[in-house]
Amino acid sequence: MRVLILSTILLLACYESETPLVNCPVVEALHYEMEGNAGCMIISDGKMLVVRDKKSGKLGFPAGAAVKTEKATCTAYRETLEETGNQVIVRSLLAYFKEENFFLFDCQLRSPVKTTVPAGVADEIDFIYWLSPIDLKSADWRFSEQFETVIRIFKYQSNHISRGK
Repeated sequence: MRVLILSTILLLACYESETPLVNCPVVEALHYEMEGNAGCMIISDGKMLVVRDKKSGKLGFPAGAAVKTEKATCTAYRETLEETGNQVIVRSLLAYFKEENFFLFDCQLRSPVKTTVPAGVADEIDFIYWLSPIDLKSADWRFSEQFETVIRIFKYQSNHISRGK
């Protein structure tokens, strides 16, 4: 509980001062110096963790915009924590979408899964789901131009996870 409270305090301090989160958990020697919008693809039991945007009603990754000088890996970590309350380890870069300057990372949950929307983001996120994106249409996805790539990555990642790789 103390870790969650401390993480929340640090998160709010970083958010309010627009300074990057310095100690975000990253593995596999990620040394991405790039800055940009970022999010996490989190897969478990053949399903992916997604959030529903309250305004559009569309689904997407827990993701968002970088604060100044924040590396994309830390943006993915911070935004996932803010939008879902879940702590993750950012593991590897899965895709880069140039048009949106958006980095998509493979992330692993560090804490028990939470699917209750944190109060601080209830005005932008209204649901957190575990689902298979294969059952969706591109019109369901917030950034429909990314949808085919998302499906392809999901299938590849799911296949490797099920094989224990």
